[in-house]
Amino acid sequence: MVDMKACVEVTSDVFLMLFTAVYEVLKSWVKFFYTPRKDLTGEVVLLTGAAGHIGSLLAEKLVRKGCILVLYDIDEKNVHELANSLNSNNKKTVAYAYKCDITNHNEVESVSNHVINNIGHPTMLINNAGVVAGKYFTELTSADISRTFEVNVISHYTLVKTFLPHMLEQNHGHIVCVSSILALDSLSGVSDYGPSKAAASVFMRALRQEIRLLGKNIHCTSIFPYQIHTDMFKGCAARFSYVPFLNVLDPDYVTTKMVDAIQKNQIVLYIPRILYAAIAVMNVLPVCAYDALYDFLHTNTAMRTWVGKGKKEE
Repeated sequence: MVDMKACVEVTSDVFLMLFTAVYEVLKSWVKFFYTPRKDLTGEVVLLTGAAGHIGSLLAEKLVRKGCILVLYDIDEKNVHELANSLNSNNKKTVAYAYKCDITNHNEVESVSNHVINNIGHPTMLINNAGVVAGKYFTELTSADISRTFEVNVISHYTLVKTFLPHMLEQNHGHIVCVSSILALDSLSGVSDYGPSKAAASVFMRALRQEIRLLGKNIHCTSIFPYQIHTDMFKGCAARFSYVPFLNVLDPDYVTTKMVDAIQKNQIVLYIPRILYAAIAVMNVLPVCAYDALYDFLHTNTAMRTWVGKGKKEE
C-alpha cells in the first residue's frame, strides 16, 4: 500500500530543494556583481604563519580594517618584529606576537590559554601556515611527510578545536583556510603538499556542514590561490615564464583578495578568477587530456629547480 503522506512529503521536499537550488544560483549571480562587505572593526584575529610574506601582508591589511591581531609563528624574531612594526605604525597596540609551534599540541594549548586570558577569545582564525618538503615522492622521508601534514592539516584541527567552542557559544566567528590550487589537482614534486592542502580544504567543507547543522552564525572561507611570488615555491620553473591569465601572482594582490573574501563571507575563493573556468573544464576533460597540457607546459618538472622554503612555516 502506497503511503500517500510520505509521497506528498517527498514531493514537497523535491520542489523545495529545486526552488532553493535555483534561488542560490540566482543569488550567486547577484553576488558576483555586488556583495556587501562586513565591518571587521574589533575582530580578534588569530593568524598562523604570520612572519611569512603572505602572513605579514595579511596582518597589515587586517589591522587597517580595525582588527586586533594575535600572531603565531615558529620564527620568534620575525613575528615579534612584525608586531612591533604594526604597533609602531598605528601608535597603539594592535598586534600581539607569540612564538608557537603549531604542531606541538601542548605548546598550542599553553600559548592559546595565555591569549584567551590576556587578550580575549579570537573571533576569527586564519590557518595560513604551510610547508612543503620540495622533494619528489621517492625522495620523501617519513619525517618530511609527517611534518607537512602536521603543519598543513593537523594544526587546523588543533586550533579549530581550541577556538571554535567559544565562537559557537557567542554565535559569532569566522574560520579561514589558506589552501592552494594544488589541493584540487596536484603535480609531481608536491606529493606531500598537494594532498595535505586537499585534506585541509575537505576538512573545511565538513566543518562548515557541521556548523550549518548546528544553525550557528560561524563563517568558513577556503582560499585556493595559484602560485604566489613568495619564497615557498621560489625557483619553480615551468616552460614559459608567462602564461596568459596564469602568471605567478603578486602577494599584495592575493592578500587584498583574501581580505575582501573574508569581508564578503565568501565560502570559496579561487585566485585568479580564470581558475573557476579552468576547474570546470578540468572536470569534464579526460585525465589524459590535461596530462598533455601539463607535459606541454613542463609543469611536472617545475620542482626540479625549486630553491624555496623547506620545513619552515610560510
